[in-house]
Amino acid sequence: MRLHRCRHLTVQFACSLLCASLLALLASCHVRELGATVGCGNIQKLQTGMGLLNTPGVLLGNIIDLDPGSKHAGYGGRFIFQNADVTIQPGDNKTQISDSSALSITFSGQVSKEVSAQLASQLSDNMQLNLANSEHHQIDHPDPILNRSDNLTTLKNKLLNAQGHRFLLVVAGNTAQSVTFSLKSGTTNKLSVNIPNTGQFDLTVDYSCQGDLTKELSAEHAAGNLTFFKVSEIVLNSDNSLSTKTFDQNLGDYDLTNAAR
Repeated sequence: MRLHRCRHLTVQFACSLLCASLLALLASCHVRELGATVGCGNIQKLQTGMGLLNTPGVLLGNIIDLDPGSKHAGYGGRFIFQNADVTIQPGDNKTQISDSSALSITFSGQVSKEVSAQLASQLSDNMQLNLANSEHHQIDHPDPILNRSDNLTTLKNKLLNAQGHRFLLVVAGNTAQSVTFSLKSGTTNKLSVNIPNTGQFDLTVDYSCQGDLTKELSAEHAAGNLTFFKVSEIVLNSDNSLSTKTFDQNLGDYDLTNAAR
């Protein structure tokens, strides 16, 4: 009797495992179609491989004064340089979105928070920006120019009189006539995403953020400004000379609204 009961329980347990496996398999084979909307949470903080989106009107050679305490960024004047100090070359026509926290991604269907987060992560990793007629502007050797007499005294005084602040130099950037969202894989607005143990999702992407992005960039392009910009940090050395080093913090943490003139 006991042996029969044990065999019965064993069969029940095996059936339960088989049913669970079949359900998991069916779930993983199921394809769900969802709409994904990419909105602008804070377009001014959009980070790409070409640098930060230039909504404040930053120019090549601008000095940006950062207050780490208040996270405020202020205009710190402009670095004096000559046209011969700058190299302008055709730029890349694509750039990857390196920090998508400026964007808000929502989905049309009912999905859990965990699945939504995984979908948003994979979608943002697959998004890129396409640039039209891009040019790359670069101050090739900023350190010797920082130490010219027309820059050295002014910049050194800024660093000495604002202890704890960090001063950045806009050393490079890209211009573009237009920028549009697209996907690195799949079509322009179609992406298939597989979530382990959940299933496959076919996303149709609506870039509602495109209008705000176009508006911001059109204004910058009309003013002859950079579309994206990159910075280096200005450092005062022990011998009272100036040099630059890589800036190691996300500029999107700062309020850059009034950082340029």
